[in-house]
Amino acid sequence: MKETLKDKLIRLSEDLAVDVYKLVATYPKFERYGLVSQLQRGVVSVGANIVEGVARKSEKEMRRFLNIAYASLSEVKFMLRFSKRVNYCSEENFNSVYEKADRISALLWSFMRNLDE
Repeated sequence: MKETLKDKLIRLSEDLAVDVYKLVATYPKFERYGLVSQLQRGVVSVGANIVEGVARKSEKEMRRFLNIAYASLSEVKFMLRFSKRVNYCSEENFNSVYEKADRISALLWSFMRNLDE
């Protein structure tokens, strides 16, 4: 059975969340209630809003939740870049996680654009 774009977005967002959780486990302990918490909540919000949007009955409702997911993903990408700038993660770990976030961003944007057509 071929994976739909919706299913792919859900799977990739879950993979990203797992990767971010692993990444922030290496951050300084004093960031536990700051950046770590923000990243964890943000990355889980991405997948949760995609799932909720896909489950909605109307296209208008779906679009609203997909927009929230896209905004949350933008926040996560900002926090990842910030983490790299303050040397909380290596270039290699940053690139691996950020590339996944970028891929989801592109797929999500494409999916939302297709809803408009």
